[in-house]
Amino acid sequence: MQLFQILSCSDVGTCCGNYAIASLLDIGRRMVSLVQLLVPIVLISSAIFQLVMMLINPDDKKGTKKIINKIIAAVAVFFIPTAFDLSIGVFPDDFSFASCWETAKTMREVSEATKLEYKKVSDVDRKKIIGDSTVYEKGKEKVDTGGSGSSGASGVGAQRMVNTALAELGNNEGDGSHHKYEAFSGLDDSQPWCAAFVTWVGGAAGYLDKNIMPRFTSCDFPNLFSSYGLETHGSSYNPSAGDLIFFTWDCSGFTNHVGIVLSYDSNYIYTIEGNTSCDDSSLNSKCHSSDGVYKKKRPRDCTVEGYATPKYPSS
Repeated sequence: MQLFQILSCSDVGTCCGNYAIASLLDIGRRMVSLVQLLVPIVLISSAIFQLVMMLINPDDKKGTKKIINKIIAAVAVFFIPTAFDLSIGVFPDDFSFASCWETAKTMREVSEATKLEYKKVSDVDRKKIIGDSTVYEKGKEKVDTGGSGSSGASGVGAQRMVNTALAELGNNEGDGSHHKYEAFSGLDDSQPWCAAFVTWVGGAAGYLDKNIMPRFTSCDFPNLFSSYGLETHGSSYNPSAGDLIFFTWDCSGFTNHVGIVLSYDSNYIYTIEGNTSCDDSSLNSKCHSSDGVYKKKRPRDCTVEGYATPKYPSS
């Protein structure tokens, strides 16, 4: 079923939306790499053994041909992954198998790195993080300066989404630290990456492969999220930490941007967003006025189109 899903879809954002597909492809890639390593070792070892036998028995004329064949086979096997990669590359961009294959390794490394970083946090610190999403920033505690509003987090799962996002604060286009979000979703530098950031956070937190939230590169609100069975809400909704928030800058209903809710009050929604402007003076030395991942204070007006609530686990 997953193979048909790969071959039938034409949009990398949809086709790689099932994190399990990319994981399956990465397993295939690693198996090919294992064959690439072990088979040549076996063939070369056999050729060396054959050469020793020839030295012992110089009259064995067939031995030379066997040695040559084994060396040729070893070289051929070693370059099979390269040839396969080249053959994948000749497919058109809308053949989604190629895009998924290229991003599969990146997706796995991102997920493993983030899970490892999460495990480094002590149980005491983790309880503090779950209780207050503002204290986890690049793995360090931060003094809350107030004015961040308040809302109830939707369980530990939602808070992990928030914590993962907060750990990315300050990554930006100026120093290229945003590229991993684009690579994760198969985008290039000319494409907006706010949705790619949200998707990366979901993948790094381990949620894309559990039908908790979709992988997406465009803000098709509310259609895409309703099709995944997610709750969607209008602009008057009081969100929880971890909800996705969608914006329509000209109040026309056309979605322009997406972020992750941190908290709210009666007048503002406090978010963390990718591909957004740097207006936090504490980050000026790093962002260099470049768009990146920053906390934002958004007014509760017509620019807020609505919200989607992923199916985060409660514990």
